[in-house]
Amino acid sequence: MGFIVYEEPLLRRYQASVFSFACLFLLLTSIATVVVPFYIAYGSHNFWIKHNTLYLQPEVDFTYKVLVVLYGRNVSDNGEIQTWAWSTIPEIRTAYEPYLRAPVIRAWSVDDNLDDVADLWHLTIQ
Repeated sequence: MGFIVYEEPLLRRYQASVFSFACLFLLLTSIATVVVPFYIAYGSHNFWIKHNTLYLQPEVDFTYKVLVVLYGRNVSDNGEIQTWAWSTIPEIRTAYEPYLRAPVIRAWSVDDNLDDVADLWHLTIQ
């Protein structure tokens, strides 16, 4: 096996006249790359959208942070206003400590169209 001592690159140039098939092909393909996409877009009738309607549905999630405050009048006790409260947040529970009552809370979501986005939330407090 020998060592490469010297290398010389080989350069070949091919020339064609302006009125050859190669020059015509280059000109047509250059024009086609610009013109053909515009015809495709125009033919699809969506090039200039004049009217469009977009329906969006927000993704609402229930984080299970609840504050319930009820005010009412006690009919049997001279119409005195009473307050009942309950919260899942400990800081708020300490603020409403004299008025605390423990409710039963149920929450569930309903997905009518099965798109993994809640269409309706049910919240019941007893």
